Amino acid sequence: GRIGRDALEAALGESVGERDADAPRASGTLAAHYQPHTPVELVAREALDARIDALGGARVAVWSPARPARPVAAWLEAPHDAAAYEAALYDTLRRLDALHSDRILVEAPPPGADRDAARDRLARAAHRGG
Repeated sequence: GRIGRDALEAALGESVGERDADAPRASGTLAAHYQPHTPVELVAREALDARIDALGGARVAVWSPARPARPVAAWLEAPHDAAAYEAALYDTLRRLDALHSDRILVEAPPPGADRDAARDRLARAAHRGG
């Protein structure tokens, strides 16, 4: 959730261990969690337009702080504020999924501990492994 590892460790006064085989199983800890029907890809800002081009005419929906330079089926503006971004994440994925595009491209959140939870959730939404 919104409380990061650093804040937990500070409150506990000790380091938080990694998940192991004895950890409780919960849907939010699976490799894939809340996957829209439309495949999701995380794309670095500098690679977004090239990825749109590479999809060659596919209907692409994009969630990014800035409008892509290439034409897309839909673009929703991602908040710059980390808390607002997290609050909008699942609703935005649902809205983009409802458009029945061929692909949802999400500009990867910038690095930083304040974006760790969003990056984790997006990685799970984009996971397509078995």
